[in-house]
Amino acid sequence: MLRAAVDDVGGADSFEQLWTERVGADRFELCCIPFFAYDMALGDVVRAEAATVYVIQSVVQRSALTAAGRYPRTRPPGMHSPGHPG
Repeated sequence: MLRAAVDDVGGADSFEQLWTERVGADRFELCCIPFFAYDMALGDVVRAEAATVYVIQSVVQRSALTAAGRYPRTRPPGMHSPGHPG
C-alpha cells in the first residue's frame, strides 16, 4: 500500500492510501481506483521508495485503460470533496 499526497483535499499532511502491487525495485502498479488523487488511475505504474515513506513520487507509465483521457489535477469549479464545503 502506498500513499498519494492530496493537499487540495485536507491540507498539507493529507494522503490517500492506494492498494498496489510491486513491479520493480521502486515501481508499483495501482490496483485500485484513486478517489482523491486526480493525476493517477487504475493500472498506472508509479514510483515510490522507502526514503519517502512510500509516498508516490511520480507516474512512470500510464495504463492502457486510461491513456486516452486523463482526469484534471484540479477539481472543476463548483465540485468539492464530500464533507468539505465550498
